[in-house]
Amino acid sequence: MTAILERWETSGDGRAVFLTTWARCTDSVLAAVQNGRLADAAWVLTLLDNLAAYYFITIEPDDDDLRRVTPPAWRAAHDAAASRDATAHEALILGVNAAINNDLPQAVCDALLAEWPLNNTRLERRHQDLCIVLDIVATAIDPAGGAVVDCGPRTLRAAEARARADCSRHIAHLVNAWSDEVWENAIALVTSADERWRDVIRDTVEHTALRRAHLVMCDITARSHLLELPAHRLDYVFPVRHEPLSCRVPARLPQWGGAAPAATS
Repeated sequence: MTAILERWETSGDGRAVFLTTWARCTDSVLAAVQNGRLADAAWVLTLLDNLAAYYFITIEPDDDDLRRVTPPAWRAAHDAAASRDATAHEALILGVNAAINNDLPQAVCDALLAEWPLNNTRLERRHQDLCIVLDIVATAIDPAGGAVVDCGPRTLRAAEARARADCSRHIAHLVNAWSDEVWENAIALVTSADERWRDVIRDTVEHTALRRAHLVMCDITARSHLLELPAHRLDYVFPVRHEPLSCRVPARLPQWGGAAPAATS
């Protein structure tokens, strides 16, 4: 991660905005592991490895076409990082959305399946460790937790510094809003009847992450409120029709009951 970040910072790659923040979050979780804050350090380390693997498959190798293995939420995040039409805040929130809503439930599922079945006591211990990890991530992002997200130039005027702090606080708030859903989706994946049903649930998880990417990048009424909704409510109220000219996510917009029209940037 460090080598990739150094390379991106040197080349001015916009993806460094997310990776800088995510590296900070990872370091904070590792510090908590070393300090004995987690109930099962080995399980948390496995979870971090699984989560990193889901991310790295979307960026490595550099010279390969990774679109077929890159989930739509990550494609939106990477496209925004490379676009002049997206702000650093938008690129960052898209990356956090993809990591938390798309990758983390699947990474938790993988970690649980490796030791399944679990009794209720051990399962609840895993749940509590995940809650602590998400709390650490939110605290690392939120300036009140001692870290400030780099959403702009290093030399900032006071107004820009406040905007950067607001950016961090907003994303940390969303991480907290999404945290319960991560565990619910992971358990749904683990307890699915077979691989076919697991694929259906995985598609649902990825579709919700893409819907949230659209909320970040499209001109949709009440999008701030919609962005915080749990998946089952978001799927019900999500405005599947919106003006193509106001949409900056090229991926098809998922909707139930038929083919989705292609969104153009």
